[in-house]
Amino acid sequence: MKNKLYRFTLIYIIVFYILTAIGFIFFKNYYKNNYSQEKLDILLNSNSIWDNLSENPCSNQIFNSPLPNKEGSSQINFYCSSGQKSLNTISLVVLKNEKTLKNAIQEISRINAFNPNQIFKLDNWNCFLGKNKIFSFDMPINNEDIINCYQDK
Repeated sequence: MKNKLYRFTLIYIIVFYILTAIGFIFFKNYYKNNYSQEKLDILLNSNSIWDNLSENPCSNQIFNSPLPNKEGSSQINFYCSSGQKSLNTISLVVLKNEKTLKNAIQEISRINAFNPNQIFKLDNWNCFLGKNKIFSFDMPINNEDIINCYQDK
């Protein structure tokens, strides 16, 4: 009786370790063949095929304040002619290399699913940094900047 139990336990342990080794090798190769930084960037930065890009930048907002970090955050607010407003706070960490107003608005538009080109044209939008009117979106954005964009009526 002890001999059969001993043999069963030994076979069970051997099979368990063999299956574990096969699973480890399989998942290691699967990860190595299917993961790349390029695929991750595409997944994070591309628009979903199910996203409906809105023409109304005031339809969505980023409600939460970003976590404190060394690069800080800025606030970009959109005030539409319909009376709606979109108050957005964005961490400057997400802008990576180029911390410009254009990149910040593009990131907010990606998150809130609206087309940023309507704001960049400045046809019926007026944007201000404090009390200074913005004529070019290539300007650098700094910690605690508050940008307000108003839609003409």
